[in-house]
Amino acid sequence: MTWTPATTKPASGQIVLAAYRNDQGMPRIVRAVWIAKNTVEAGEDPDEISSYCEENDTYYWPEGWWEQIDNWDDYSQVKIHHDVTHWMPMSEGPRE
Repeated sequence: MTWTPATTKPASGQIVLAAYRNDQGMPRIVRAVWIAKNTVEAGEDPDEISSYCEENDTYYWPEGWWEQIDNWDDYSQVKIHHDVTHWMPMSEGPRE
């Protein structure tokens, strides 16, 4: 597998590894998804970050990169506020 420049986006909602530099310039690699505009519904209880589409009468997650956090009780994704530079597909990992 190789890194793909973030100028090319993965399929909306596909979990990938994303690379960026934090505020201190340190490289970070996180589990993330790219969400394209008006592709992932915000669900039954939209919050203040959701964007509303009048045409569909639906709330959506805002377009952007979202870090996927699967070990917190309260959050499952957090908006990445840095410029993601590259991404690559997730490997399947060990089978056992």
